[in-house]
Amino acid sequence: MAAITCTEADLCPTAATPSPAATPSPAPVVVKVARFDTALEMEDVTKFDVNKFVESVTSSQGSVETGDVEVESVSYEVRVEYTLPETMPEATVRDTIAEAQNVSSANVTVTKKSAQRRLAASSRRLAASWDVTIKTSNAAAVDAIATKASDVEAVKAAALKLGLGNVTVEVTSPPKKTVAVQFKVKSKPNAAQVLQTIDSSKLAADLGSSLGVEVDVGQVYFKGVEEESPPPLNTTTTLMEPDGTADNKAVSSFGAFQLVLASAAVAVQL
Repeated sequence: MAAITCTEADLCPTAATPSPAATPSPAPVVVKVARFDTALEMEDVTKFDVNKFVESVTSSQGSVETGDVEVESVSYEVRVEYTLPETMPEATVRDTIAEAQNVSSANVTVTKKSAQRRLAASSRRLAASWDVTIKTSNAAAVDAIATKASDVEAVKAAALKLGLGNVTVEVTSPPKKTVAVQFKVKSKPNAAQVLQTIDSSKLAADLGSSLGVEVDVGQVYFKGVEEESPPPLNTTTTLMEPDGTADNKAVSSFGAFQLVLASAAVAVQL
């Protein structure tokens, strides 16, 4: 069979032309993510603004940039402390407050402060202090929740509706309106350290000035660090040896096209 003559120089295989050297894949980029949560006490929680919170974290913490801060969740809470009969179990306290507020029990958190146990003045029976938090996703509902939280008669009526009579109730700490915020701060790529503390006083001053209202920032809790590792981009083409093993030489798309044509020409000649 006659040999095929190449007429296009660019399409003919050249034995002396080596394959381009392999381009190494870039090293993986690791970004550390620190998570925090805090509660902001505000008289009017409807004034809270997520974007201004992010700006205030950035401006008050020095080395943090705006793109590094992200708010993950926002909820609104009313926190109040009650004195209730010692015999009331946690579930009953939670259900009583939920009934008084006309909300789901899932939106009420109660914590017994056993160290504060004392005699109730009116009945001379043992009583216990409870920290109570009522949550809502609606900022506009917070004022009404706070008003109800101060109403001991509403709590007594709720307890009676649940089958508990003659319940002594005392508000031992007035309701506080708060915004609960969970947020994260990303480190620079491959940074050795990650932010683990937030200066709450600086954050309160900056955020209060930005919102135009007084803000009391509670303790900012550090919740731990996670890592994000975006996969590296790999634009090389791996060639396979005849025995099925990979050849780590990388070639351009045009070079690969030349190899395909050369293989076809050799097959025709044979």
